[in-house]
Amino acid sequence: MQFNEYRFAASMLLVGVVTTSGALANYDPSNPASTGSQISATLGYRDFKQGEAMTEMRMNWGLTASPNDVLNFDFGYGWHDGNARGKTDSGLTTTHFSWIHDFGMDTYMSEGYQGLASAFELDLAGRVRGTGGQNVLSFSMIPGFGMADGVSAYMGLGLTSSWDKDFARHNGLGFDIAPSLIFRPYQMWQGGYVEVVPRFKSFFTGNLSGETATTLEINTGGNITQTFMWTCGFQKNFNVDLETYRHGRYTSPKNDWRLNLGLTKSF
Repeated sequence: MQFNEYRFAASMLLVGVVTTSGALANYDPSNPASTGSQISATLGYRDFKQGEAMTEMRMNWGLTASPNDVLNFDFGYGWHDGNARGKTDSGLTTTHFSWIHDFGMDTYMSEGYQGLASAFELDLAGRVRGTGGQNVLSFSMIPGFGMADGVSAYMGLGLTSSWDKDFARHNGLGFDIAPSLIFRPYQMWQGGYVEVVPRFKSFFTGNLSGETATTLEINTGGNITQTFMWTCGFQKNFNVDLETYRHGRYTSPKNDWRLNLGLTKSF
């Protein structure tokens, strides 16, 4: 039986609506161990190497499960244009689920070791051209370090495993490495942050053995009110694109870069 992404998205949407209403913590996007609840909407644009493009709308829910745990769920709907078939392709894009556990990290400590968090992540392939590649499961440990006042560094280290869409075929196991640097320029704007995250998924088994999926993300945002904020994110892809990779060959246009603008409401 094939995995039904539409049914999964609908069920998680219901869970999000029910659970968010009881959330108590405050969400902080500059904190990788933040266990606050939030709901956000993002409008994005993707550019593909073959001259194609896609406009995408994404919804995200962050649900406080306990004082130290948060569940994140987001999915997107996209309109892909400019493909060889000469028509617009639209439908569900990638779906993302993550579970973050905070082991007592103090992300505002200005110097020294801040603590540890863990992240369990599942990315599911979409149905739209350019998103129907891999289902990717990752687990990472994330130690944090204060570098200076308003500057923190994190080192995500873990394992990642990749399957074709519908889990039809396992393509490889690899290391997941995601160092990040976060600046919080409080003097410039309220709640402001700038985050730089290069991420490397380097595989050592299966069809993907010897391949590396590399992305560079730059994210920023700031407060509009105490519980309402704007966000902006840019991502550049290098090497293997896991959103299009299938059975050792590319069957869709490779993502080149994407830009997202969003609004977030915290609870």
